[in-house]
Amino acid sequence: MNYYKKLSFFALATISLFVTSCDENDDIGTPSPATTSSSTKTNFMFINAIPDGSSLDLFVNGIKGATVDVGAAQTGYTPIDIQTGFAANGTTSIANTSIRAIATSGSIGGVLGSGPLLYRQTNTGFGNFTSATGAFYTAISLDSLNRPQPLRTFSISTVTKALAADVTYYNTANGSQISNDQYKGLPNDAARALCVSLGTIPAGTTDVGGPRFLILTDVFPTLTSTQAGIRFINGVANAYATPLNRRVFARLRATAGSTTDITLSAATPADYVMGGGNNAGSRTASTAFTPQTIAASATSLFTYTLEVATDAAFNTIVYSQPNLTFATGKSYTIVARGILGKTDNKKVTAIVATHN
Repeated sequence: MNYYKKLSFFALATISLFVTSCDENDDIGTPSPATTSSSTKTNFMFINAIPDGSSLDLFVNGIKGATVDVGAAQTGYTPIDIQTGFAANGTTSIANTSIRAIATSGSIGGVLGSGPLLYRQTNTGFGNFTSATGAFYTAISLDSLNRPQPLRTFSISTVTKALAADVTYYNTANGSQISNDQYKGLPNDAARALCVSLGTIPAGTTDVGGPRFLILTDVFPTLTSTQAGIRFINGVANAYATPLNRRVFARLRATAGSTTDITLSAATPADYVMGGGNNAGSRTASTAFTPQTIAASATSLFTYTLEVATDAAFNTIVYSQPNLTFATGKSYTIVARGILGKTDNKKVTAIVATHN
């Protein structure tokens, strides 16, 4: 009996010591930010705007997101698991999302051949995209299957008189890529006006040519009861800032319910098509949806004709799509695609994608 009393006393003393110890150490320090990753979800939508391509399957982190025919768009988003967190320094977000597309059947073709279309975070690597938890993204495949591999060119330095990497120009007259010296040596200003600067192509570029991704971060605007959010992407493969007849303009021309047209695009293309800037690799952007009044009420929608032209006055319309309406409270992306001057299945058309 004394044995059990001693044992009970010892157990109580131990519990008392534990409780006392906890009470005396309530201050356990300031929590540190997590520096390891955790799995959660983000949302991707796919638009297939390659002018001379075929149906593609989008894969995000190895998970099939959608199958989208050429010239079409996924409706809504696919939630995808991602790894979130920070690099070892605790401040740099991890590049957590691999993005690629493969042909639904056969091969993509063109300069990619049987290879996949890959997102490249840098001009000289194959890094992943950095996506955020709960965010919404639109992945657009753009440009021609036969876009040439960016060519790194050299010119004679006026200072050292040695060859140095310089700006590469794309000559729209014959499809060649030429150096700055060759550009300067063209016979006249008219010939130089046909050339588009591609910037200085970096050494060791991993861009093999062909189509590429544009990844848009989607932030949905606050809309009134008569508005929709609309944005326009100029993905015409050979749209340039110059020559002038290769510029692309777009508008929604009101045909019923309203007399107010909606201008969608300024003249110059962005740098993910051959016409703009140093274009080695993929591109990301935060192209906003613009609130537009598209209805008198939720049940009385205006009707529009989408028009794509090569002049600001819309005298030369290369594509027209009538009888378009937009639901209030929704957001839309309109992508112009194709190749100017073509009349077959590569001709300029447009995709109207609904996000929500």
